[in-house]
Amino acid sequence: MRIGAFLLAIACVVACDRESTPGKNAEPPRVEKPRAAVVAAATPWYLDDAEGCDFLRAQRFQDPLELARYYVEQDSAGVFLRTSPVSDSVYLCPSHLPGPDAFQVVKDTKLRVLFQADTTAEVEFAGLTAGYVTSDTTNHMILVPRPKAIVDTFHLMKTQFGWRVESPQLHDWVSGYTVVQQADTFRLRPGTVDSIKAFLARSGV
Repeated sequence: MRIGAFLLAIACVVACDRESTPGKNAEPPRVEKPRAAVVAAATPWYLDDAEGCDFLRAQRFQDPLELARYYVEQDSAGVFLRTSPVSDSVYLCPSHLPGPDAFQVVKDTKLRVLFQADTTAEVEFAGLTAGYVTSDTTNHMILVPRPKAIVDTFHLMKTQFGWRVESPQLHDWVSGYTVVQQADTFRLRPGTVDSIKAFLARSGV
C-alpha cells in the first residue's frame, strides 16, 4: 500500500511538470516595441502671428558681428530716426519698436564680440557721447550736454533666416558728423551745431 501510494505521487508530479513545460509549438511571448514620441516643433515666438512682430522672412546676416556692424553704420547715419525698411531687416520684432523722441550724439564707436553660441550672441558697443539731442518748446532741436563714455550690449539671436537684433531697441547712436552735416534737416539751433563741432574736435569727451 505504501509503495503504491508513493508511485502514484511520483506520477502526479511528472504529469504536472509536463503541463507546466511549454511545448515546441508554444507561441513565444510578445515584446512591445517602444514607440517613438512625435513632438511637434514649436513655432518661435517672433514668427507667431499673435505676437504681431512682422518678422522679415528673408535670408539676411549669417554672422552676428556683421549684423552689429551694419546696425551701427546705419544708426550712425540716422537711418533709424525715421521709418525705414532697414529696421525690418535687422530686428527680431520690428513692429514692437518704440518711436524715438531723442538721440545720442556719438563718436569713436567700437564693437567687440563678448559671447557667441549656435543661436545667441552678445556684441559690446562702446563709444563717446556729447549728450542727447531733443526738441525744445519751439520745435527746434537742441543738445542736452551729457559728455561721457557709453557701453551697451547687443543681444542677437540666430533664426532660420539669419541673425537678428533682439535688444536694445533703437538706442539711436547718431554720429556727430552726420548731425552736423544734416543740421538743417535736424532743425538744430546754431549753438547746438557749435557744441557738436567742439565735441568732435577734441580728444575724449
